[in-house]
Amino acid sequence: MPVRYRLVGPDLASVRFAVSPLNELILSLRSWRDPGRFPIHLPWIRRLQQARDALDTEMLLALIDERLWTPDFLTPQPRSPLTRIEDELATIAATPPNVVRRDLRLLYRADERIPPPLREPGALSRVVTALAGYWDRCFAAHWPRMRALLEGDVTHRGREIAQHGLATMFAGLSERVTMTGDTVEVRLHSNVHYTRPTLGGLTLVPTMWTPAVAAPTPPTSLR
Repeated sequence: MPVRYRLVGPDLASVRFAVSPLNELILSLRSWRDPGRFPIHLPWIRRLQQARDALDTEMLLALIDERLWTPDFLTPQPRSPLTRIEDELATIAATPPNVVRRDLRLLYRADERIPPPLREPGALSRVVTALAGYWDRCFAAHWPRMRALLEGDVTHRGREIAQHGLATMFAGLSERVTMTGDTVEVRLHSNVHYTRPTLGGLTLVPTMWTPAVAAPTPPTSLR
């Protein structure tokens, strides 16, 4: 179903890119559920198998469902083009309890389906600790190379905008993304659908863990 973003007035000039270490950390959990969907990452996944034994795997696996979806509070909109993992984890830690509950209910569709680790008192603190451990043991050493790849993609997209315009850049992201007039449409393989003005621009977050495109629910950015 389609998701549409209307770029109103000055928002047409406020399409921006941001590289998010937290976004990559969270989306990489998809490979825990279904490593076969990420063949290019299999050598990395195998190398890190032993490190995973020292992690809070119960909590980390609770953060992703069978559809490979994660609650949106785990991927807040990046505040700058190059965010730091420490700042992004602090943002998660400061998430209001009602937002956490809302996003978990949206993901799991019923309170009783929320995994037990996420229903415990102090669950948010445990989430942050689990993610920090995952980052330190499995991501930190590899992040400079990952970041360089993502920054290269941002440079390429910026060049497309400069040479051919926004519509061409959006079309190059995926066959499921189009821009007509002032509206960007993303066709998703889900029942998520909405139309909204961007209200301050649109943030595009490149990732190595999504084969096409994804959009948040409720909407805050396009990633």
